[in-house]
Amino acid sequence: LRKVRHATLAAALLDLYLEAPADYRGALAPLMVTHRGELRALLAERKDVDAEARLILAAHLGLAAREVVAHIVAIEPHEARLRVLNQVATQEELVRQLPWEAWLAERPELYAGLAARVAAEYSLRELVPPLRAQLAERPNPDLIRAVGELGDRESVPALLRLLEAGPGGARNLVPVVLESLGRVGGPGARPAVPRA
Repeated sequence: LRKVRHATLAAALLDLYLEAPADYRGALAPLMVTHRGELRALLAERKDVDAEARLILAAHLGLAAREVVAHIVAIEPHEARLRVLNQVATQEELVRQLPWEAWLAERPELYAGLAARVAAEYSLRELVPPLRAQLAERPNPDLIRAVGELGDRESVPALLRLLEAGPGGARNLVPVVLESLGRVGGPGARPAVPRA
């Protein structure tokens, strides 16, 4: 489909994208880039595309990252912003310009999971301190993986506490905790791995 150039293909692609569940839309992004020019023209004509979808499409079709960031920051409520963020999180240049630390301070329960995933993916080490704080308060697999991927030795005590939580505590997190401890390494982490 990347090699096919036909006016109806771009229209069909846009329709498919808009009708697809949000989880599947990312798979269409590489194909959309190939048909960028046609899709931009179609998007300009379409009045039935809501603001969130229009922004996500614009980001995939090459709108400057700083412009996309400005639009994302202005989105309210936070839940709507998060829906957009989930759709554009594969764009490193854009992700690096977002105010993750401010969002983590404002609504950590909402942004911590995605912030952890992008921090691990793009080595955003500046996010380690707020992610570490969230790990201690509300541990989840994304946070645990992120501190492991980023090699954060200061997170070892929080990770060890998760191992010591006992039955019913964080038992379902043990495999990911052990993996993260293995990635972090160091003298604080080593004794915990054979013990588990």
